[in-house]
Amino acid sequence: MINAFLDPIRELRERYLTMPSMVEDILVAGTKRMPDEASETMALVREVMGMYSLPG
Repeated sequence: MINAFLDPIRELRERYLTMPSMVEDILVAGTKRMPDEASETMALVREVMGMYSLPG
């Protein structure tokens, strides 16, 4: 049962092992997108928690 669950993951892993430049491109793109995503998430967190930044 667990092998049936893991087989698709293993197949993807094998595929990605043959394409290291694609994996690196994905990681670079995610790294570039991360600061904006994190800022948006933290803005939502602060709003929900009632935390507002002071001017200045």
